[in-house]
Amino acid sequence: MIAVALLALVGPTSGQIARYWHHSAPGSAQTSDSAHAASLRQGVQAVWNAPFGHGLGLAGPATFHAGQTNIIEDDYLQVGYETGLIGLILFIGVVAAILWALVRPPASRLNLGIAAAVAGISLTAVVLPAWTDSSTALTVWTLAGTALGAHRV
Repeated sequence: MIAVALLALVGPTSGQIARYWHHSAPGSAQTSDSAHAASLRQGVQAVWNAPFGHGLGLAGPATFHAGQTNIIEDDYLQVGYETGLIGLILFIGVVAAILWALVRPPASRLNLGIAAAVAGISLTAVVLPAWTDSSTALTVWTLAGTALGAHRV
């Protein structure tokens, strides 16, 4: 594993290495990282320019408008793009409230495990559309709701 990392750092930068290691086309000025950074900048600018949102369903992997998709590689910016700043603040508040409810004493090990999953996915959602994957979102939110509902009984 260390040898592979060293080879990538000091080895030749052939087209194949650039293509598979750095996720860019040989000779291309745009890399995966630069495209990701551009997506984040465009997302922040779009939320700032329309603080009341653009409308539900107008961002994310399922969109296809005028021949192009509008994918923002940050779940929070995507929520802000669709619902505006108020929707973004409410979404962050709901996630924080659920995390707090899961970890407040007396928290079971199950609750702490689910809270760790919610926190991990929420952290990942800052740089990737992690909550956009329906199987992940449905599983984690169903587990969180079940754990919180079972705690009350």
